[in-house]
Amino acid sequence: MSVHILQSNALFLHIPKTGGTWIEQAMLAAGIETETDRTTSGVTWRHSLLRHYVDRYDCVFTFVRHPLTWYESWWKFQTWLNWKDHEPGVWHPQKILERCESNDFSKFIRLCIQLEPAYVTRMYEWYIGPPEGEFVDFVGRYEHLTDDLIQILRLRSVEFDEAILRAYAPANVSLSPLGKPVWDEALKAQILELEAPVIKRFYGDEINSDKTQVRSASVLYFSPARKDASPQSEFPTNARLRKQQDTIQRLRKRVKNLEAKLEASENEVVAMKTSKFWQLRSHWMKLKAKFPRNS
Repeated sequence: MSVHILQSNALFLHIPKTGGTWIEQAMLAAGIETETDRTTSGVTWRHSLLRHYVDRYDCVFTFVRHPLTWYESWWKFQTWLNWKDHEPGVWHPQKILERCESNDFSKFIRLCIQLEPAYVTRMYEWYIGPPEGEFVDFVGRYEHLTDDLIQILRLRSVEFDEAILRAYAPANVSLSPLGKPVWDEALKAQILELEAPVIKRFYGDEINSDKTQVRSASVLYFSPARKDASPQSEFPTNARLRKQQDTIQRLRKRVKNLEAKLEASENEVVAMKTSKFWQLRSHWMKLKAKFPRNS
């Protein structure tokens, strides 16, 4: 579910099947205090959109996943649950996929193409907003789940136990009783074409030439539409992030040193004013004011 990080007034916005359950559990295990916030009535309590929340936040972040593995995960999850109706009576982002139900993976994909084309691209826009009109600050990737989450938490100055977070076991991994889904190459090509906008938007040159495998590099997507996010729309490198963090650390150390010097100077002034010399000087200045020299 989406959770509010109290320490930094940040909201983790949980898009289904993008590692959100692990994020919720790992943050708690790592000592981060969170709570579930209020939403408007008639919507899912686990996967609400940002506009469904009553409160406002200083920062909003979420995670995405490559469309091919997203479809695989959703199919495995639903076949494991025997195509369960999620949260009956309220809005849920996957309700429109219920009519694509099939225990045959290829048939499921065909129905998605026919009935809900480019579903993942559209779903991500519900949560994140359109390009150049985004309403989240940071977007991490499921493929780099741990590293991207740690980068976000550091950027928000959240205190946590990194060792516990890195060691936390996977959660809510979908396992279908029907086995691993196998892609029909023609259907895969159609999905890649339909979902090309979201692949280019959130993965860019991180994907290999066949557009199916994500490279190992971990970089964080900064929303260009938010004034407090990165001012540029490209994907910042790890080196750039480390440089920013090093600069912040140096500035903090400098401020701390200046504060120490200021305190020492103030203590010195107090000591001077309580000395006999300073008291005699004060009396002399008063006498001098009473008996000014004739011009």
